[in-house]
Amino acid sequence: SNLDASSGRNLFSGATILWDAGQILQTTSPASRTIYTATRANKVLTNPLVRMDFTAANAAALAQFLQDTNNDSGGLINFIRGQGFGAGANWKLGDINHSTPIIVGPPNKDPVLMGSGYAGFIAANASRAKVLYVGANDGMLHCFDVTTGAELWGFIPYNLLPKLTSQWPVDSIN
Repeated sequence: SNLDASSGRNLFSGATILWDAGQILQTTSPASRTIYTATRANKVLTNPLVRMDFTAANAAALAQFLQDTNNDSGGLINFIRGQGFGAGANWKLGDINHSTPIIVGPPNKDPVLMGSGYAGFIAANASRAKVLYVGANDGMLHCFDVTTGAELWGFIPYNLLPKLTSQWPVDSIN
């Protein structure tokens, strides 16, 4: 709702809401989402981060990073991807607290001010799509298409992997 609960005023007077990322994400199949993470071989900080798909198919490789005491890394991964339990399916987009959304599109700064090579960068990226990046309390950086509101991908940083277990719903833990 666009109404302030205390005053009943419209919070977005004069604004048009084009889409709601949370509502669009609810209609997206958990299996069709593109979610990545990055891991370090043997959990050694000097090893480089390597991108990995955050899918149940990679549960065995991700288990050491997730620190899931339920020993159900595949279930945790599916839950984080948005596969709810029973009738109380979870909301797929975490709350966006303390995160400022930013829109990034084709570069448009003055090449004279930006330095050598920037004109080539503009030309190479002139057709780059506009996207919205925002962090959420689901542990992900989300990337949304500005035009449609569709989630293009989500990324879970390496240091947040062991904290994902705190998102298990209380009633799903045996």
